Amino acid sequence: IKIVLNMAGSYRGILIMRLGCLNYCLSML
Repeated sequence: IKIVLNMAGSYRGILIMRLGCLNYCLSML
């Protein structure tokens, strides 16, 4: 169960990082 939670947490973190990168790129335009 802990492994699944860790995988879900890392996947969620990647999505947040992607959104952050997109916002950063858009703000630089």
